[in-house]
Amino acid sequence: MSIVYTTETMANRALAAEIRHDPVAFTTLLEQTLDLGDGGLGKFVSVRCEGLGDIDLLLTFAVGDRSTIVGIESKFDHELTAAQVRKELRALDEHGGGHLVVILPEVTDAPQFPDLRVLAWAKVLGSFRASRITQADIDAMPLTKRRVERLFTDVDLGRHLDNPEWRVHVERNGNGNPSIEFRSPKLPSEREIRGQIQVAGRGMPADADDLRLEYSIGIEIRTDSEHKDFPDDGGSTAPVWARHLATLRGTVLTDDRLAALTVSRRAAPRRSVDARRTSPNAPLDNKIMVADEHLDAERWLVKGYTDGDGWALGVKSTPHRLDELEDLCATTALILNEWLTAEAPTSMNTRPR
Repeated sequence: MSIVYTTETMANRALAAEIRHDPVAFTTLLEQTLDLGDGGLGKFVSVRCEGLGDIDLLLTFAVGDRSTIVGIESKFDHELTAAQVRKELRALDEHGGGHLVVILPEVTDAPQFPDLRVLAWAKVLGSFRASRITQADIDAMPLTKRRVERLFTDVDLGRHLDNPEWRVHVERNGNGNPSIEFRSPKLPSEREIRGQIQVAGRGMPADADDLRLEYSIGIEIRTDSEHKDFPDDGGSTAPVWARHLATLRGTVLTDDRLAALTVSRRAAPRRSVDARRTSPNAPLDNKIMVADEHLDAERWLVKGYTDGDGWALGVKSTPHRLDELEDLCATTALILNEWLTAEAPTSMNTRPR
């Protein structure tokens, strides 16, 4: 079967045309999804694209002189964010109220929104007679990120972690790529062990065989001046985060285990003087001086990320293939379990084996 609709925008416009041409069964499907019962929406009046609050489709229904709006947001590989959902619900409220329904490749693709009304594309297309947009069109869309997210959800990193207080979530990272984010319970220092299992690099390759994964494991950092995490001269005393990384190095990432734990010893880069001078995160550039002063100049220990909340510095793994995800999770969990025990051996309540 030939593929006609190759982008999200094209698919949305094709869906609008199908609704306009044959609205009855789709209206029933919406009423079931919204728990309204037959006739709850009233008579279909119109459909339009990309109007109110940037919602993909707006459907209008009427009962007598009363009208009801249903917003349809459809996604393929793009992320559905909490900010977008809030914006669209607010736009509907400001317009007098309405309902929001999201169409995704699978209904399980939005686990972070348990109260959102979600339909699968297959269910939607099945409500039309001889739909001109087909499941083959949907299957041909670039769904790499969603497929990786499903694998991340299925692998369940949390089951490998000894302490039940670890927080583990599958979400998109700052590059828009899927990641498994994890955070430990608070350490006695009030910091957290943090990190991700993530797609390596910034882009998402079109071919799954070219995709590589990595862990990034570190300790929470704070970029405000109060905590003095990044002294200009490296500091006469090691900052809190550097002391935690010294513990990781000395108790878990010993020389004889680095290969088995797939640790990358590639050094964190030192940025140019001009880049440091113009950087909004200039204090963070001092991490190299801290590493030289307090971590035996092992700059591979200070890789990581920063944002408005600080985030984390630590180590990364060597690249892993997608079919090595289970092994990567097991290795990540081994490091996390041992590091957490080394940091707070008397206060970590672990699961029974």
